[in-house]
Amino acid sequence: MALNKSQLAQGIKKAFDDGHKIVKKDPKADMNWEVAKRMADAIDKYIRGGDVVVDTDTPDLKIMGGIVTPLGSTIAPGNPVPLTTRGTGKGKVI
Repeated sequence: MALNKSQLAQGIKKAFDDGHKIVKKDPKADMNWEVAKRMADAIDKYIRGGDVVVDTDTPDLKIMGGIVTPLGSTIAPGNPVPLTTRGTGKGKVI
């Protein structure tokens, strides 16, 4: 999913609004600390809401020999099949 800037903006505004409310209720409270905690939560939610897309290519990859048994090697050494070293993936930020 694409990052949602409007959701981030709403979260930051809510952080400031909540900070003001907390300081009104408790004048000893540190407004900057209260706002910072809530902004951190809004940013964390924003970042975790996005997807990560990865496109990789390792053309110089070489295959080492595998485990040798009395029946032979489990993996043949050499070069991979052309274009099999490329890949695309999609994941989530955790």
